[in-house]
Amino acid sequence: MNREPLLPDRMLSSPAFVRDMRMFLELPAGVLFCISEIGDSAEGFDAESQGRILRERFDLGIDSAARALRFVEYIYNRASDLNLETDDAATQFAAAAANLENPISLDGERRDAVRAILSFKRDYEIARARNATATSGAPHFIGVNGSWSVKPVRVRNGETVKVPILAMSVVWHDGLENSHEAFSK
Repeated sequence: MNREPLLPDRMLSSPAFVRDMRMFLELPAGVLFCISEIGDSAEGFDAESQGRILRERFDLGIDSAARALRFVEYIYNRASDLNLETDDAATQFAAAAANLENPISLDGERRDAVRAILSFKRDYEIARARNATATSGAPHFIGVNGSWSVKPVRVRNGETVKVPILAMSVVWHDGLENSHEAFSK
């Protein structure tokens, strides 16, 4: 069993994190259930693309929608990374809210909404796994160019042999913004 908490003390001692947590928990339960619904898609809790939904359905400001989605993305990913069961994650979240300097108590409907938010989101998990695997261990800003052709090569007896040629160029930027390119033929 994992002993690491959903919300570590360093996060709960951050005024910005507590502000976002408080703002999130002050949202109406209908908005929280909508956030859970939003998370069921491959885009998950993406503030940029999914914030529009909250803004249009609930007349929520874009800043509030984006902050709520970023907050939820953090707690969902944290629960997923720690492999916490939904009920355990929701209980830890409610306990953390109740133990703040100015405690926040979750009513039954909000507690159910938080549980729904922290429940398994299959499409989001699959997209997240693909993105993490596809980009892990690689420098950022990768560009790949490739081409192929057939080169006729004349051998000693005068016969022409068609040789397939594959050329590939990989371009990337390292952490210091230096450009690099590797070419292979």
